[in-house]
Amino acid sequence: MNVWGCFRADLMKLKRTKLMWILAAIPVAYAALFLAYFTGRTESSSQMYLFYMESLGVALPFFIGLAAGFMIDQERQAGHFQVLLGGTTSRISGYMSKLLLLLLLQGLLIFFAVILWIGGMKWGMGLTDIPIWSYVCGWFWLTCSNFMLLMMHLFIAFVFGMGASILMGGAGLLMTALMATGLGDQVWMYVPWAWGVRFSGLTGMVLDGSLAPEMANYVQDKMAQGMGFAVSLTAVGLAVSIAWFRRWEGKTAHE
Repeated sequence: MNVWGCFRADLMKLKRTKLMWILAAIPVAYAALFLAYFTGRTESSSQMYLFYMESLGVALPFFIGLAAGFMIDQERQAGHFQVLLGGTTSRISGYMSKLLLLLLLQGLLIFFAVILWIGGMKWGMGLTDIPIWSYVCGWFWLTCSNFMLLMMHLFIAFVFGMGASILMGGAGLLMTALMATGLGDQVWMYVPWAWGVRFSGLTGMVLDGSLAPEMANYVQDKMAQGMGFAVSLTAVGLAVSIAWFRRWEGKTAHE
């Protein structure tokens, strides 16, 4: 079975599970919370973008930990990974399908959270100066720059279980929150938890047009530097994770 076949099978397994209900509820609750907070306030559209997208980026590691843990726990309960490791499906196809499914779930969560937020600002708050392109770019960065975290959480979920993956997600949430502050200004390029919030936030600042030309060039240089390191580390991480999974025998840390 190829990656597409494995992907469809994994998606079918998640239908009507608690994870899908959680996935549907989070964007609604998140957008409603921020709409209630900003109603009656006089914040600029750029400030609202930064606050919303950075807050969403901070919360993503916990969702990734929950989703990865839930998905792998299903495989463990279904036969202790025997179908995944010893079936007709190639190991690489099975691993990549789970990685891509996590990427899809994360992308959908961010997409609906952004769509509901924009709709609420436009028709609920009556705002007209909404930086749509900034939100599109922010969605892209939050979705793609967390690919390294998806691989890390899959490894933790396979070896240590669902609880460890969720615990790591909570720790990642705190790390992301720290990297979004001034503490991460000099090191964020080298910390995977910081990539989503930093890339989306800096993109919003550049597209807003409020930065001086010198500062805009400086920010773009930092983004290029961070992008180069992020792509390189993610490529190495993907190669290492595939090599590990091909040799993994299904043993967990508790065995």
